[in-house]
Amino acid sequence: MRILEIVYSLSSGGAERFVVDLSNELSKDTSNEVTLATIVDDSLPNNRLYFNELLPSVKYKCLMCKHGLSVESLLKTNKLIRQLAPDIVHMHCNTSLLYIPCLTYRKAKYVYTFHNVVNKCYKFKFQKYINYFYLRNNLFQPITISDLCQQSYYDFYHLSNAICINNGRSKPVTYQIDEIKRQIESFKRNVDDLIFVHVARCSPQKNQDLLFEVFKRLSDEGHHVQLLIIGDGYKDSPFYKFAANPSFHFLGVKQNVGDYLSASDFFILSSSYEGLPLSLLEAMSMGCIPISTPVGGVPDVIKDGENGFLSKSLSPDDFYDTVCRAISERDTVMPDRVAKSYEEKFSMKKCASQYEALFRHMSKNN
Repeated sequence: MRILEIVYSLSSGGAERFVVDLSNELSKDTSNEVTLATIVDDSLPNNRLYFNELLPSVKYKCLMCKHGLSVESLLKTNKLIRQLAPDIVHMHCNTSLLYIPCLTYRKAKYVYTFHNVVNKCYKFKFQKYINYFYLRNNLFQPITISDLCQQSYYDFYHLSNAICINNGRSKPVTYQIDEIKRQIESFKRNVDDLIFVHVARCSPQKNQDLLFEVFKRLSDEGHHVQLLIIGDGYKDSPFYKFAANPSFHFLGVKQNVGDYLSASDFFILSSSYEGLPLSLLEAMSMGCIPISTPVGGVPDVIKDGENGFLSKSLSPDDFYDTVCRAISERDTVMPDRVAKSYEEKFSMKKCASQYEALFRHMSKNN
């Protein structure tokens, strides 16, 4: 089966991370020929952040476009699909606007994954109506990544043709664990300091206003906590003023996130909306106890008090109370239980097997 995965770039982001993981897992079946294509120019280092993590069994192609959405990208995407003649074309991250080939090149079957609640998946209003045309006429198969995302698809389009496949993530590799443990120990001001790690770009979606408000309160009250922030965009944000606080540590983009998750006590997420965040699954795969706001598919993953801690709402008081509860009740949530809940439902192996079964079913009906 020839599979073409298409994403704008391999820059830092959950969907980009997912495409690499999925391509790698699908390519382990030698009967599959997997190509991962990116749209925008990958000569910029940030546009190929995950490139070195692709297995040799995955073919890679960059279309070297100046913009993700343009006449150039549309024409090059169309040309690539015709050249490769794939059985399945699988697109991500608003690339559905490049699906015009599905109107003329019918030898392939087309799949599109919504990586968030559906109403948050569009940069431009007109995208909704273009996608509705595709979806209403079953020109491509929509996939959602959690039960809540599935419901959001129905609410947004009033269509029931989407398939829900829970997001998955490969367990991150640790390769600098001793060095990272020493670094984290150097951050501690007290021997019993607890380490919280936040892995996300600086973004309104991630609601870092809430995160920093709560941790400033904890720091001011004398709680023995340290917050590690991994991701880009913070140095140019108002949050960077907290770099002067010895409880806050801005670490930038890291490719060895697994080392930090393995060496931390808690993973913390303050998002105002989500699909099903891969960073959460990464943390759980490492046994890092998650704390989160109750958004998107997160309540499908975190069972409060069993494999993590879930805030009642997005209010600062509720989120503060949840962090305090996690601190006082941390011994009731075992890291092994956290990792087991990931393995049972959210591993990439399980996720990819569902995609592959769907792809094979679709290609047989071609």
